[in-house]
Amino acid sequence: MRSGAATQNSAEAPTVLFLCTGNYYRSRFAEELFNHLAARRGHPARSTSRGFNPNPKLNPGTISEHALRGLHALGIAPASASRPPAAVRQEDFLRHPHCIALSKKEHQPIMEKLFPEFAGRIQYWQVEDLLWSSPEAALAGIERSVRDLLDTLTA
Repeated sequence: MRSGAATQNSAEAPTVLFLCTGNYYRSRFAEELFNHLAARRGHPARSTSRGFNPNPKLNPGTISEHALRGLHALGIAPASASRPPAAVRQEDFLRHPHCIALSKKEHQPIMEKLFPEFAGRIQYWQVEDLLWSSPEAALAGIERSVRDLLDTLTA
């Protein structure tokens, strides 16, 4: 295991940390979708999500309407929709063996600046925020990536 990586008991389920800028839209959708699909598959893995810079002035409320609409379209009742966005901390990287940032172009520079000691542990997806991608395209990309991730964790 790499230096700084989480250690875990073999009886524990792998845990996934999804990261985005505000922990309001993409990472929240990924967290809810992952947990729903893992439970449906009978897989013990669970996820959580955090943001590099949650900002209630930019993202009012607890979770994006885009994320809620995407979850409802899939028949998923969000379990943590009432939780406010949370900022990522160093201990989050120690607790989660799988850390995924939703956009390499957006999040890799932030990781390297704020948490350089963990930057090499991050897997980056290519799911862009609303300025660069429609909600439909972004949520479809997250759904494909989450399903692929679950396939690798169950293989």
